Amino acid sequence: MNSDDEVSFNLTGGTKVMVLAIQSLIHEKGLKGFYINQDDTILELPSYAKVKLNSQITIKEFLELSGHTVSSYKLLDSFSKDDFDVANKIFSFCTSSYRYKAIVTHFSNQYRDVISMPSSGSATVGKMLVTWGKNNITVNDNGRIIFNSSSKNINILFFNSGWWELLVAKEASTWKKVKELFVQCTLPFKNDGTYMKNED
Repeated sequence: MNSDDEVSFNLTGGTKVMVLAIQSLIHEKGLKGFYINQDDTILELPSYAKVKLNSQITIKEFLELSGHTVSSYKLLDSFSKDDFDVANKIFSFCTSSYRYKAIVTHFSNQYRDVISMPSSGSATVGKMLVTWGKNNITVNDNGRIIFNSSSKNINILFFNSGWWELLVAKEASTWKKVKELFVQCTLPFKNDGTYMKNED
């Protein structure tokens, strides 16, 4: 090895290794393939010719090609200003205290998902009293309200970490290359239609 030799390392251990494996198979079997780049181009294999990508598919089409169906999803504009305000408020609560993690852990141990929770109720988490209804959540710690907020989607935003998905989706929507955004997208498990797989 010389000092001016170029050495490349794959630090991800993921997709790049699979691409190399497929590339090797294409060469070995005399097949044709392609790799889609992030700059809207296709690298044709084995010629390595780079051509502009002109075709588009929808999210549903992409999922169907991989053998999935979409059970449910929402679009970003189906969320109100209140939902975004709540998402930011939960973000502040989450990052300023360990209490949010304790609450979410407690509820994830109690219920499979938000849908299986009662529509209203209260629970004691450590020294906190968490009270929730259809559109409101209050967290009381030793007689002091440390979180109180309302929106039509508050339960999924708070208990299902939907606040994070909503804030990320809002930021992603400003990217000029974005064509579609699904929020709170769920896919049914292939082996059991009663359980949903959340693809946030």
